[in-house]
Amino acid sequence: MAAPNVIATVHDVTEPEVRSTAQALLAFAENFGSAIAPWLAGVIAVRQSLHVAIIAICLITWLACAALFGATASLVPGDIERLRQTMRLRAEQDKAHQGIVN
Repeated sequence: MAAPNVIATVHDVTEPEVRSTAQALLAFAENFGSAIAPWLAGVIAVRQSLHVAIIAICLITWLACAALFGATASLVPGDIERLRQTMRLRAEQDKAHQGIVN
């Protein structure tokens, strides 16, 4: 559910030349979490039970995501404005450069 919004947010705060790197890092983090979850569930299940393992992983993951999304929500507007200013400055410099060349 959150994936399209997360990808759009990453694109809203990163310069065009590093967006693919940012998206690759995002995919790596998501895949790492998906890869380690079964192992972690097994470790918890051996010590407690499979029921406890599944509930613990689900709750901890959702709580961690809620905290990270909350922190992100407070930082993203400033980052979006910074990117817009950067892109505006680049456009002005490009126009000035084209004026010099012509």
